[in-house]
Amino acid sequence: MLPRNLIRKLRRDEKGVTIVEFAIILLPMCMIIMIGIDLAWQAFATATTRGALQKAARSGTIESATLANVSNAFRTDVRSFAHPIDVSLTAQNFKTYAGIGSPEKVTIDSTPTGGAAETGDCYEDANNNGSWDANQGTSGIGTSDDIVRYTATVQYDRLFPLTSWIGMSNRVTISMDSLTRVEPYAAAVPVSVRCVT
Repeated sequence: MLPRNLIRKLRRDEKGVTIVEFAIILLPMCMIIMIGIDLAWQAFATATTRGALQKAARSGTIESATLANVSNAFRTDVRSFAHPIDVSLTAQNFKTYAGIGSPEKVTIDSTPTGGAAETGDCYEDANNNGSWDANQGTSGIGTSDDIVRYTATVQYDRLFPLTSWIGMSNRVTISMDSLTRVEPYAAAVPVSVRCVT
């Protein structure tokens, strides 16, 4: 059995309390710091992606631009913040802003059913592919005076994979769109009206 004086002395001794308190808060404090750094990095990556996409989209508005050149410029700017990184950039062009995400306009509707052009109907073939489409856009950066929607997707691994402990994915995906109008360097391609027979 321990003497009473020793028990009283141990009860009043506070020399090791600080290290015990520090050990208790060390893991949560490190997790909060790592998550904060990781989220700040994600905000930086999002801003970098947005800037690179806008810069690449602007470079695609000139006459000599190609999707390959625009895509390479975007990839070069974005790859500066993380390795390994997966980058994709697609472009779809439209004749007007109103045409984005809209079906081709039916001009003569012989049997008003609302929707696709049917036999006897006429429509504006905005993408000049010879058939009615639920989406007016075509792939690529288009021609003079077209509207181009660039869609960028960037994926990279988190700096600290510990975020999976709190339910966050170890892979970050950033997706965004940018709209630009190609310079009117030539006459715009006219929209054809076609009829379904």
